[in-house]
Amino acid sequence: MIIEYNTMTKKTKLLIATDSYLPRWDGVTRFLLESVPSLSKRFDITIVAPDFGKCVLISKSVQLIRFPTRKICIGDYPIPTSDKKTIAKLVQEADVVFTQTIGPIGRDAINEAHRQKKPVAAFIHSIEWELVPKSISKFKAALGYVTKQYAKHLYQKCSVVFVPSEDTAKLLRFAQIKTMQHIVYLGCNTKRFSPTNKATAKKAVGLAKDSMVIGFCGRIAREKDLPTLYKAFHHLELG
Repeated sequence: MIIEYNTMTKKTKLLIATDSYLPRWDGVTRFLLESVPSLSKRFDITIVAPDFGKCVLISKSVQLIRFPTRKICIGDYPIPTSDKKTIAKLVQEADVVFTQTIGPIGRDAINEAHRQKKPVAAFIHSIEWELVPKSISKFKAALGYVTKQYAKHLYQKCSVVFVPSEDTAKLLRFAQIKTMQHIVYLGCNTKRFSPTNKATAKKAVGLAKDSMVIGFCGRIAREKDLPTLYKAFHHLELG
């Protein structure tokens, strides 16, 4: 499906549906924080997201609609609610739907866009059937199987899926997800992140210049498997 628009007279209406948003801080939120300001120059954007608490708008030109979360959590993640009537109205008003997740909000946006025959693109930030089972301690295989079937069902309804790497694309093909794929490599904001001298960096935090430093950057969550990282640190220390 192709949408034609005149950038001089009218912006395409883009609905971004996500089950993760500020103030929760993760890869999806970081992606939106980096991409939405640029997208808002070409699109009239509405974001529908969970209400995780007080937050600032990514862009003043973007409309934000938030749904409350439940008291139930998976790992460190509070499950958001979704209002299907509101989703249906937002999809009807949109020209394109862009989903970031397949939780309640992303799921309803995909289903509604498919029902209304609106183009829907999904960015796959992670392989859900590998990630979700790591949030529990039992019945991992069963949850992985159910999650995989659930993800396949939704992604087959999309017009296109965006993936960050060829490896991710191969995993989707292996899972027999036949939706058209495009690889969008995630870059790095070199204005904020740039190489620095190791000795200078160590000195700044009070470490000896000849010390070995192994770092971790990420959320403290079950799926990050920090116990394995700790065991690796311990082996290095003993060795």
